[in-house]
Amino acid sequence: RMHLRLILKYVVLPVLIVGAIGFALFHRSIIRHFRVSWCFDTIVSEDTNFEKAEAAFNTIMSKGLEAEPYLLDKAVKNPVLRERKIALYLLGNLKSQNAVPLLLKSLEDNEEMVRLGAVQGLKYMMRSEFVKPVGALVKDPSPEVRRFAADALGNTPPAGAAQAAATLLVFIQNEYRRYNVRNWHEPW
Repeated sequence: RMHLRLILKYVVLPVLIVGAIGFALFHRSIIRHFRVSWCFDTIVSEDTNFEKAEAAFNTIMSKGLEAEPYLLDKAVKNPVLRERKIALYLLGNLKSQNAVPLLLKSLEDNEEMVRLGAVQGLKYMMRSEFVKPVGALVKDPSPEVRRFAADALGNTPPAGAAQAAATLLVFIQNEYRRYNVRNWHEPW
């Protein structure tokens, strides 16, 4: 019985530890996955202070499209709305072309948080073909979604600027009627 313990302690355990370290070193994608996972969890945590969240955000941005698979998974399969919102936002910040269909589809989601994350993400990759779907959100029931839709429209490249300006005019008129004129000028 004592020999078995000694063998487990001094032979099997060290072999397992060395094997795990070797596996991790040769499979860097696993390390990247855990790194992105840890950073994402730091961002979405309610207990994280601004500096930690900003550092985690910068780490994900530095990973670039290596973070895309993890974030796509979080944006599609996650039942926690806050995490879906943040994943959509991060995908847009990364300018993930693979996420464009998901971001556009999420603009029509029933959940305000999901629409908000999608429009916040699309702000960083606005194209003239996004003006119509993003522009539809200037009449959204949520003031936050409306404001971020206007903000995203303000980032439209010159090719779609005329259509975006017309949509922003509708936004301003609607907000003025609601007496919610604060922040209407930010997209300009």
